[in-house]
Amino acid sequence: MLAKQVLKQRVLSKLKTNILVLLIGLFAFGYGIFDLIKNINDPTLVIFSIILITISLIISIFNIYFIWGITKDLIDLKKDIVYETTSKFIKYSKKDKNKLTYTNQVFLDLKTKSELILFVDGIIHNSTYKIIYLKRSKIGVPIEKI
Repeated sequence: MLAKQVLKQRVLSKLKTNILVLLIGLFAFGYGIFDLIKNINDPTLVIFSIILITISLIISIFNIYFIWGITKDLIDLKKDIVYETTSKFIKYSKKDKNKLTYTNQVFLDLKTKSELILFVDGIIHNSTYKIIYLKRSKIGVPIEKI
């Protein structure tokens, strides 16, 4: 039960971060539209505004996609739909030396022998864990070390 609460907190944190980035992107998009209308006669500012609008629109669309997936995961978590795996932590890209955090974590599912990419904190390389995770955001929490 405690692991699901930790999982919920991690997902809510990621949701808040994505909403903040979406708002920044929408603000930049709005500023780009305003700047385009205001400086329509200056070709360099028009090009700058078009680039700003394009980049902020792409960032906003990606964040809407991420927010949609995280929201679906929160709905699943509320319905008590979580996925569980017994996996061995086999690969990673980079280790943060200040805490036990790795990037691009790859786990080998011991039942299906398939690889899973999950975001799990507080684990040790080459160890086996029972992990609960959410399908779309791939955020996981270790339940026990095996």
